[in-house]
Amino acid sequence: LSLGRPAFLEEPPGADQVAANLSQLQGTEASVLLPSTLHLFVDTFECFATAGSAIYLDNANYPITRWGAERAVLRGIPLRSFARYNPRDLLRQLVQGANEGLRPLVVADGICPATGQMAPLGEYLEIVRHFGGLLLIDDTQALGLLGRNPDERRPYGSGGGGVPGYLGLSGADLLVGASLAKAFGVPVAAFSGSQHLIQRFKAQSLSRLHCSPPSAAVIHAAVRALGVNTREGDELRAQLSENIRRF
Repeated sequence: LSLGRPAFLEEPPGADQVAANLSQLQGTEASVLLPSTLHLFVDTFECFATAGSAIYLDNANYPITRWGAERAVLRGIPLRSFARYNPRDLLRQLVQGANEGLRPLVVADGICPATGQMAPLGEYLEIVRHFGGLLLIDDTQALGLLGRNPDERRPYGSGGGGVPGYLGLSGADLLVGASLAKAFGVPVAAFSGSQHLIQRFKAQSLSRLHCSPPSAAVIHAAVRALGVNTREGDELRAQLSENIRRF
């Protein structure tokens, strides 16, 4: 089940290939696996919420994201919230933060699990870029469900890479954290983004140094889930859409 050493010293067998397959699916340059989204978000804020920056949470964010952000507060990082799915309020707060000399790390769920509503991520990303910050998306609800080029015949799109592909978003200032435990049914998390930022994360991640990595069993489950997605994922998503329509 385990090599008995942290991922910082040696990646578990198959982890690099699963990460590469996920980054290709999501349309990012690189990915890395972690045991859970709790590990992922704690480490993400440790790595990217540094001195001179501030965290801005969408009020619709899932609790685990907030737990990671609250830990950053203990290091003196400002934590602020903006109105749910409200780009105008985000802009107002980022202007105020810029006047204080703060770089923004904006955090939002791709899809709100309570309502099924999709965040206006394109507007968020445009605003964040204006201030030279980063946009971090929790894409747990959409990974494996939404994909590229949605149309009337395939309302979920193709591929299952998540919200960024569904909305056509990409860039070096976009980070994606997601669990595979929803649509893919695998209890493991993936952090994805540019090659530069993922390498920085891998070097600074405390979970990769002090915690056990994903087990061999979980990695094999991820290999199988991604294989099923490649072979018949679009067919399964089309069947889901038809079931919902009939219901």
